Amino acid sequence: MTEIKKETENNDFGAFSTNKREEKIQKENEKETEKEEKIEQNKISFSTLTLIQVARNENGIKHYDYQRYRHFCSKKLHKLRKQCQMTHGTGKKYVPKPIRVETTKSDRQLLILLFSAERAWAYASELKEAQVNPRVKFRMRNRLKKCAKWAVQLLEIATEKCTDRTLLEIQAYADTMVGNSLLEYENFKEALERFLRAKTVFEQLSKVGEFVLSEICESQTKEVEIGIRYCTFNISKENKLSKKEIIEMISQNETQGLTLLRSKLDNVVTEMRKNQLESMDEIKWRGESIQISNKAIRLKIISAEELEIENQSELNLTKINTKDSDFKSKLEKQFTSQMSMNGRVSTLYNEARELTWNELNPLQSSRNRSKAIVNQIEILSKLHTYLAFKTHELAITRNKYALEYLKSSKGDSDKIVNNYQRLIQQLHELLELEIDFKKGSEDKEQIKNSENREKLINAQIFSNSAFRCFYIANSYLITEKFQEAQLLFERTLEEIQTAIVYFKRCKKTDSIEIENLHGLIKNTKSKISYLQGTKLLKYLEKNKVSPKNKNIKMEQENLEEKEFLIDRLEKTFDRKKYATSNRNKTEGMKRVNVVRFPPLLTSVYSKPMLLDNSFNYIVFPNLEEKSKPKKRFWLF
Repeated sequence: MTEIKKETENNDFGAFSTNKREEKIQKENEKETEKEEKIEQNKISFSTLTLIQVARNENGIKHYDYQRYRHFCSKKLHKLRKQCQMTHGTGKKYVPKPIRVETTKSDRQLLILLFSAERAWAYASELKEAQVNPRVKFRMRNRLKKCAKWAVQLLEIATEKCTDRTLLEIQAYADTMVGNSLLEYENFKEALERFLRAKTVFEQLSKVGEFVLSEICESQTKEVEIGIRYCTFNISKENKLSKKEIIEMISQNETQGLTLLRSKLDNVVTEMRKNQLESMDEIKWRGESIQISNKAIRLKIISAEELEIENQSELNLTKINTKDSDFKSKLEKQFTSQMSMNGRVSTLYNEARELTWNELNPLQSSRNRSKAIVNQIEILSKLHTYLAFKTHELAITRNKYALEYLKSSKGDSDKIVNNYQRLIQQLHELLELEIDFKKGSEDKEQIKNSENREKLINAQIFSNSAFRCFYIANSYLITEKFQEAQLLFERTLEEIQTAIVYFKRCKKTDSIEIENLHGLIKNTKSKISYLQGTKLLKYLEKNKVSPKNKNIKMEQENLEEKEFLIDRLEKTFDRKKYATSNRNKTEGMKRVNVVRFPPLLTSVYSKPMLLDNSFNYIVFPNLEEKSKPKKRFWLF
């Protein structure tokens, strides 16, 4: 008994010690998290791109007055250095005060580096415009080099002292400045790497950021694209490579820094979107803000958009290689997850749409039409149209996912055709919604944009119908129905031509879809040639003709009578003469053309000619005696 008691005491002491350890670990973790939170709170955050854009627009860059902007930057630097107490000595002595990671405590110190880079850029662009002497070019290059130096220094401090969003903006800015300097020194490969990195950041921020930031990012992407085109042109001259091959080559030689940048970008984008959703009282859609007063509708939309963000982040993380051994199983898993996520999102949008309709329907039927009710009806109708567009777009994306999966897994052609049919139907519905939206809108810009979207939807309808025709024709070709297959292949070519015409009419032409259509043209032409070859071989096998004979003329498989039975009722006719096979000759059986169908057009008089011609020859009876009035006498 004493031994048992000792064992129990030891066990209790061990459990007590383990609990104490766990508590200590938990406290340590809590302290670490608190420290990290404090560090994040102390981090500097300011929108660099908006600040630069405002400074440039207000101080001469809008009118290409670079000198004025340079003077503004020098004045701004003097003010910032006085505020931070970082002036270079007093009087005649020059005591440099460099900005380091240890000394930086406020955003003003970072702004000193930013505006010094801007001043150098402004001076370089001023010299670029006025290149009179050849020595000016060297001065301009040196100023761009200085600008790149300031930008890199800013980036080094920002990595430790700034938030992720400001760091990304600074990194994009630094990449553009370094790219510009490398471009002037004709180091095209490194410049292209920098420009591509900056482009990725600008594109992602334009999708997520506010209206002002998105506009700035779009303008910056356009400027960067000019540099990319120039670099690719010069590299292609040297190496004789296309633009795609050059970009692929650079993307394959990615460094660790670029992959880290992309991961940071994804985190920043998700955080920004979540913050927008939390403080969402209105939706911005097609240049209009739609207010959401109902909490239930707001929650549905927020949850749907959060699911969309999660789905996009998963797609970016999971990229499947075709060379993997478990390619099919991975592809199936990805497809099922995408379809389930898409279904959940579409159900949430449909529920929100039903709730809006339940609010809107009694207001429309009510007789009381005050100003407040009219405004509410307008807001709810806009919200209803927005949700309708969202549901249709999600249905289209779902069908596109299904088609991609079926094509990659080499599924049945019947399933592919059915999916294309569904997609075409959904596009027609979306087109009807777009037409209704155009009729309701009064703004000229919105009408132009809707007309452009109509053209794009029509182009997509024709392209998808072309693909549908191709797959149907392919199935007919497999079953050796050559006539039907040939007709459908010709139809595909017609549909492709109309789709390309519609795509060219659009403002933004989708280059990927046009490339796919050109690829489909090649496939259809090759299939038509294969069809004709197989048809000829089948004919040779049937008639037992050697394929070496060059003077082969293909006849119709079913020889038919040239005369119709209705025209030769009085004539005698030998039916065995027109029989195609031996069986038909013995039996005397042959398909006879009875009547021409559809019948030929015959001229018919527009009026009955009998009455018009016979009127002059008809002798009418004399009715004068009957028309005279009768004499009557009064009887008294």
